[in-house]
Amino acid sequence: MIAITEMIRQLLSFHSIQTICAVPERFDFLNQVALLTIHCLNESAKVPEESESLMGAFDELLVTWVKLGKHGHAIVGMQVYKVGFVCNDSHTPNPYPRL
Repeated sequence: MIAITEMIRQLLSFHSIQTICAVPERFDFLNQVALLTIHCLNESAKVPEESESLMGAFDELLVTWVKLGKHGHAIVGMQVYKVGFVCNDSHTPNPYPRL
């Protein structure tokens, strides 16, 4: 699990927020990353023998979300929603309710 979360972090850290926002499937991808984040946290409490590995994966994902949040606030037109980021453009409908 740690390897997967490291790949996600590298993928999202390597590309700029503008590049991520240009990908049409970004909502689905970020939604899946959010679900994986929640899964790692929940399963670490349920499966004690896997808790260290799952908490490591959760920590990796949490760092990724924090970095995305920091970079997202620096960009005009970027808003943080419950899961992921939404770019303000007239071409993309907003699938997430605003916080």
